[in-house]
Amino acid sequence: MQFAFIYGPDEMRLLKYFISSAIMSFISMPACADWSWVSDDLLVIEGISRYADRLEIMRTSDCWGVRMRAWAKIADKAGNALKRGDFFELDVRLGDLQILGQTKVLNVVYDFDNDFDVIYLDFGEWQWGIADILTEMSEHSLTATFLTEKAEIDDNLWPLNGFAQEVGRLRSKCQTKLKGEAA
Repeated sequence: MQFAFIYGPDEMRLLKYFISSAIMSFISMPACADWSWVSDDLLVIEGISRYADRLEIMRTSDCWGVRMRAWAKIADKAGNALKRGDFFELDVRLGDLQILGQTKVLNVVYDFDNDFDVIYLDFGEWQWGIADILTEMSEHSLTATFLTEKAEIDDNLWPLNGFAQEVGRLRSKCQTKLKGEAA
């Protein structure tokens, strides 16, 4: 049994309209679609694997700047020798610009999955100027290559599209907070 669908010119025009509308809607979606707010003070984006590689950006408690933290996947669970408080080298880059060379382990989650561990890293506190640099270079991604013999950590990549709008919102919350304290 064969089915034949015959479309006339009106049906084809309508189908083209729906397909092109869907494509244009997808293309014109806001660039910040990847960024999400976990709380009023915590902005996050998932890395390319979308599994255990989250980048967190929050304002500092005194509104001096931002604090960055990241989650990463330790692929070789049996070979993981990292523990809380360890420091190790890494290469965090924005395009060709290296912005970080060392990190501190905030926590290691050993029971996250049967096949791998997850590590929580401190990327430090930064003055608001880092947000300006990330915004200016948002066509690049932030990449992290981990340089430690203590564990096999998957490299990470976080796209920065839409960062300017979201960090502006984070910064404005600080300005509102500071104005409230001054009054």
